[in-house]
Amino acid sequence: MAVEQDPEVFDGGLAACGPIGDFLQQLEYIGDFRILFDYFFPDVLPGSLIEIPQDVIDNWDDVYVPAITEAIYADPIATERLLRVASVPWDDDDPASVEDAVLTLLWYATHAGDDLLEKLGGQAFDNTNRRYHGGGKNASLNRAVDRFAADEAAIREIELYYQASGVLTRPLVTLHTTGDPLTPIWHEHEYRRKAFQAGAQPFLANVTVARYGHCSFTTVDLLVAFSVLVWDVTGEELVGVDAVLGKGQARADFMKQVRLYGVGRHTKSRGAIER
Repeated sequence: MAVEQDPEVFDGGLAACGPIGDFLQQLEYIGDFRILFDYFFPDVLPGSLIEIPQDVIDNWDDVYVPAITEAIYADPIATERLLRVASVPWDDDDPASVEDAVLTLLWYATHAGDDLLEKLGGQAFDNTNRRYHGGGKNASLNRAVDRFAADEAAIREIELYYQASGVLTRPLVTLHTTGDPLTPIWHEHEYRRKAFQAGAQPFLANVTVARYGHCSFTTVDLLVAFSVLVWDVTGEELVGVDAVLGKGQARADFMKQVRLYGVGRHTKSRGAIER
């Protein structure tokens, strides 16, 4: 948003794993996860999405993380359905990714609530008309799940100050993992749509990494994204890479990737290249 709104300040920008596509939808994604967790695992977390007891925040690590972990491992079927209904990614080859995704989303749903209410001037989550689905007994889920209505003031605040527009006049490189459980990859698709509608797609490049995790980037990933930005801004290749990567396999991987993104070529590629 800084690159969009203050282009005179920046030559370009690199945005990593951010909620750039739709900030309201990001809040609803986290809110949905909390209310769905409460449905599949009742009585594990006191309070609700919009009423967080201070005890939960104060004793999160000592009391509630163990309780959540015990609950999801005790009922793996409910856990998988929770993730599917909430459209949360995980790594099939790494069972620990399930615990990581659940704890990450519940942490934000728990600890960010008061801050959101203060900054937005109200409650922004609204699922009054949402239908949840993901296999199993969807009818009973939709009848029983908690429902909340948003405050109009909070929605206005988000539209005025928290939504990226896609209007670019400076180069922007975005970096995202495909399996990000906190800020899902759909943010990149939505932002690309906004940039296309604004006629700003020549200023946008997206580096997409096929990996689970939020900001789970390697040194090579980061250098590739920054190299694309330097190339888009200056037309020159990034210097000093050997001092960071050496001249082994990491350096070879870096060179392969930057060439895919058009670095060093007269004709630059655009869009997402998943690797």
